Amino acid sequence: MKRTLGIATGVAVLVLLPLALSSYQLGLATKMLIFALFAMSLNLILGYAGLPSLGHAAYFGVGAYTVGLLAVRVVDNFWLDFGAGLLAAGVTSALFGLLALRAQGAYLLMITLALAQVLWGIAFGWRWLTGGDDGLPGVPRPGAGLPWSLSSGPSFYYFVLVVFVVATVALWVVVRSPFGVALVGIRESERRMQVLGYNTWLYKYVAFVLAGLIAGVSGNLFVYYNGFVSPAYLSIVFSAMALIMVILGGAGTLLGPALGSAAIVLLENVISASTERWLTVLGLIYVVVTMFAPAGIMGWWLLTWGAPIRPPIPPNARSTPAKPGRSSIPGQAPRSRYGASALKIDGLSHDFGGLRALDAVSFEVAEGERLVILGPNGAGKTTLFNLVTGLFPPTVGRIALFGRDVTRLAPHRRARLGLGRTFQITTLFPRLTVLESVLLAVQGADRARFTLHRPLAAFPRLFARAERLLEEWLLAERRDVLTRQLSYGEQRQLELLLALAAEPRVLLLDEPTAGLSPAETASVAGMIRRFPRDVTILLIEHDMDVALELAERLIVFHNGRVVTAGPRDEIRKDARVAEIYLGIDEA
Repeated sequence: MKRTLGIATGVAVLVLLPLALSSYQLGLATKMLIFALFAMSLNLILGYAGLPSLGHAAYFGVGAYTVGLLAVRVVDNFWLDFGAGLLAAGVTSALFGLLALRAQGAYLLMITLALAQVLWGIAFGWRWLTGGDDGLPGVPRPGAGLPWSLSSGPSFYYFVLVVFVVATVALWVVVRSPFGVALVGIRESERRMQVLGYNTWLYKYVAFVLAGLIAGVSGNLFVYYNGFVSPAYLSIVFSAMALIMVILGGAGTLLGPALGSAAIVLLENVISASTERWLTVLGLIYVVVTMFAPAGIMGWWLLTWGAPIRPPIPPNARSTPAKPGRSSIPGQAPRSRYGASALKIDGLSHDFGGLRALDAVSFEVAEGERLVILGPNGAGKTTLFNLVTGLFPPTVGRIALFGRDVTRLAPHRRARLGLGRTFQITTLFPRLTVLESVLLAVQGADRARFTLHRPLAAFPRLFARAERLLEEWLLAERRDVLTRQLSYGEQRQLELLLALAAEPRVLLLDEPTAGLSPAETASVAGMIRRFPRDVTILLIEHDMDVALELAERLIVFHNGRVVTAGPRDEIRKDARVAEIYLGIDEA
């Protein structure tokens, strides 16, 4: 209620501003709204998806140049020019996304910068078309094709305000939708999201294009506001300014970048009136904010005065009966010994440069079987799991899941066929709560996972299933705790729960008890014993007691090869296992 009242008050203030401001001040407010859209568009990929960019001005400038060139040299028609500007920005972001998203981190940053600089060079050097460094003046305010003129300051301000409100509402829906929640999961742990069934590249690409479109909207508005367009609109300075606006206002918050843009625009006008060193001051602002206030204005406010904004839990979520998930119910159901083939590994090898980490490994796991893989460090066990889940491509060999060849399938496609896993080193979502983490896992197995136009709260079945899982696996009391604040043992339990929530048919567990105390080890082992009996489990384990307790059959690896395999009683007595795995020479 307080939030709704605050939003309504803010909108009312923006509507009444023209009555209280001078024409200069109103122009400044208009510029703030335009740059707010620019910063919020960058925030969609930076703050929510974790994709840094130093070339976001490319879409701003392409939209502005398209509108300016059409209005000045072709036809002054608002609908045609504005639409063409949006189309140009969208196509540019779609093409750039195909190139840039092949990289990550600093490499992504450099590629976006390089692509934007290519456009800057074209605009600077193509003087007969763009005007070069002199720019393209005389772009008229919208009027042709509209029932009213936007030439006056107040009318243009209200036009920009309407566009700003519509774009903000659209962004609000996107970031609170299952799609937007998935972006946050990708930001926190992309590898985890892949094995939960998310096509992470597609999510990032769609977000990249949406961000480019909204940046194009702001570029279109700015060329109308300024009546002028130049290569500066495509420059690294514009991209860096948007980046600073996002960081100053609060990355990963909806309205934080708008506050950051207002602060930067205001500071630019105040400081530029007394010195020509605005760019120096802008650099200092970036350094100070990143060092002393990395959460930004909105982040500081939320941390100081209230909890971070979370997807609201539907009122009926806890009472809504959810259809039982096959793999969510601890199973005691009898099964045959054993079922058909669940996983078949045939001649699998993998090389890291000149090192063969896995050498012609072949074995088969039946449906419902509990198979433990033993072996010393460096034996190739985790490499095997990475090959089976698709994180690494095999050098040679074949992988079949329930009779289907999945050797070349992407990780998310294997996950949707029923393949799940945990990792040797926990890969949770550190800035999300336990409930939010389980929601991501549940959502990954649901058809709503790519929905953009409805908030997550519109899917109470997801909340109901997540709540039920937390209750069943005794983590309900920790539902609102950030995962990074859990004990290490609780993090291991949550990792198992995330894998189980995705409803796997084959589950790969990579040393789930590593680093745990005896009491925590017993708790995790007990949790694994309660897993549904129709879920096939492959378990890498160094604790021999745990391995022998959980295993029905064991395979021993050494130097990337299978040394021996058999029932646990045979493996317990095998001299080669004592020598290789336990370090005991029986000779």
